[in-house]
Amino acid sequence: DIAGQQSYIDIEPWNANKILLPSGDSTPFYLRNNKSTSQQIQDEEIAVDSVQVLYGGMHRLFYTLREVDVYEIVVELNSTSGSRTNIATIEREVRAGPVHIEHVEITTVTNSLVAGEEFIVDVRLFDEFDNFVDSNFSADRVEVVLKQPAGDVRQMLARRNSTNGGWRASQALFVRGHYDADVHVNGAVAGHLVVSVSAAPWYTVSCESTEAVDELISMAGEPLSIIVNAADRHGNLAQTAGGETLTLGLIQEGSTPTELTSSAAAHDADGSYAAVFSPDVAGRYGVRMITEGESTDAIGCRDVVIVPAEASNRTSQAVLPQS
Repeated sequence: DIAGQQSYIDIEPWNANKILLPSGDSTPFYLRNNKSTSQQIQDEEIAVDSVQVLYGGMHRLFYTLREVDVYEIVVELNSTSGSRTNIATIEREVRAGPVHIEHVEITTVTNSLVAGEEFIVDVRLFDEFDNFVDSNFSADRVEVVLKQPAGDVRQMLARRNSTNGGWRASQALFVRGHYDADVHVNGAVAGHLVVSVSAAPWYTVSCESTEAVDELISMAGEPLSIIVNAADRHGNLAQTAGGETLTLGLIQEGSTPTELTSSAAAHDADGSYAAVFSPDVAGRYGVRMITEGESTDAIGCRDVVIVPAEASNRTSQAVLPQS
């Protein structure tokens, strides 16, 4: 039997208990649930929708069950004395009906991801009467249509989760931004999700100037401005509006290296960052990004040469070139 769909039981004129059934269709039959596998109340009445008398005195009893379960249905006949007599016992299994689009449960592990993490959507389906539709026994189709920040659309086909009978769709997202996701069940939209992806920890920094010079010369003690763009390992650039903070370093070459560090602040609306240094010691320095105590070479940044104050009257502001 299917939940919510009308079913019937045929009772012969001479049943197992040798009781001859009346010939009319107004016979007071009763159905009773004797036991079930879930928390159904034993001896619960089951309504008889109608009775039809067929050829040969066969009686067809119509009924409707709306809850998934295995029932032991007792058919009873009301005698002239007013007591009920058991004339048949039948076992029936009721399974979930078709998925109802308004009875779909959608959950996500998180709606806020870091680039490279998986976007995971779990979906559980129910019929009109809130009976769970187990994916292991259904032919339903569940997919997530994902609209990426650039406008591209990608379909994530959900797979059956044999552990809990639900559905799961997953996709690693690498581009920062906001994504719109529509959950489709059998072609109809069942729900809408929004997921936000932020950049991963910074992996590289690069100098943005295009001046074709091999090195930058500045005077000791004078402020030196270095402007960079930062990107994570997936190519997502830092965004000024995101409030990210970067640490840049100038590391002096030689047997006794000197390291200067400075926090980079937002430079422009394009997401570039600027750090200001004032090296006091003359020498050749390399530009580095400092992450958790580890330094990484900045891409395209030429060496910085610091000369003694008396050796140059060069202006104090400079921007590093890019290769």
